[in-house]
Amino acid sequence: MSQTKCNDCRNIVPDSSGIVSTGESNESVNLCYNCYNKRLSKISEHDIKELNIESFVMKDSYGKKHTFYVKKMGFFNGILLRAHEIIDDEIKGYSFKVDGDFDCDQLALEKELLDKVKEGLAYQSINKDSFLGDGLKEIVFGRIESEENTDGQVPLMVIEGKEYTWEKFGRMLMSYECWDFKLEIE
Repeated sequence: MSQTKCNDCRNIVPDSSGIVSTGESNESVNLCYNCYNKRLSKISEHDIKELNIESFVMKDSYGKKHTFYVKKMGFFNGILLRAHEIIDDEIKGYSFKVDGDFDCDQLALEKELLDKVKEGLAYQSINKDSFLGDGLKEIVFGRIESEENTDGQVPLMVIEGKEYTWEKFGRMLMSYECWDFKLEIE
C-alpha cells in the first residue's frame, strides 16, 4: 500500500486513509484530511471539527464484519462525511456518505453516517438462490465504479459490498425482462 507524507503535520498517511493534494503558489501540497480541514477552517472562518470516530466495524445482515474508515472533508458549501470499507488495505466494498452545512451539528452528522451504514448493511439487494444463482430484488442499492483496464468506459456495479461486472449485472436484470424501471442516482 502506498503512503504519502502530510506537508503540515508530517505524518505518514496510507492512501486508504486519504490525502488531499491541493495547489498553492504553483506547488502541489499533500495534506491529510485533518490538516486540510484546519486550513479550510481558517480560510472560510467555519469550524470543521476533527472526527470522533475514524474507523469502526459493523456486521451486515449475514453476520459478516466490515471495517470502515471515515473521512471528513470540508467543501466550499459544507461538510462531507464518507465511510469507506477497507478490504486488504484498499478501499473496496461498501461506501456511504452524508453531508451537511458548515453550521450543522457535526456530531449529529457522524451519527447520521453510522445510521446510514447500519441501514445499508441491513438491506439485502441480492436474492441468493443456489439453483438460479444471484438475482436482484426490485429495489437495489449500490455504487457505480469502473472496471479496471477500461479507461472508465465500462461500469462496475458494487452491490452489498461485492463487485459485479456490467455483464453479470445485466444477466441479473434479465429476471425482470419486460418490466419498467426507474433509475435514481444520488
